[in-house]
Amino acid sequence: DQRDRIRELLESGADVHAADRNGVTALHHAVRFRSPAAVSTLIEYGADVNRACRKSGSTPLHRAVTATGAPGTAGRRVEAVEIVRLLIRAGADPTIRNKLDKVPLDYAKDPEIRQLLGAG
Repeated sequence: DQRDRIRELLESGADVHAADRNGVTALHHAVRFRSPAAVSTLIEYGADVNRACRKSGSTPLHRAVTATGAPGTAGRRVEAVEIVRLLIRAGADPTIRNKLDKVPLDYAKDPEIRQLLGAG
């Protein structure tokens, strides 16, 4: 199970905050690949839900909403909504702006996600 593998890595000393040269963390990747199980486990182990990538300034919350509503993503909507919910519950700040001066709500097309981000 994915959760067990992540737990095993983290309990063996892997750094939950490790990032590549662009500042992309395991949490950013888990969000991008629409894995609620991985997102939940990384949060459980203290992943920073507000950490921005160096290149774009995007937080995991920015990444969670960007593909939602795009053509061909309908099957991933449930995962995206669940991930946004997990991030918000863990303290993700929907007011953080990326390097394009955009907050996650600026990218959100899905009505339920827009509501979770405070648009109504």
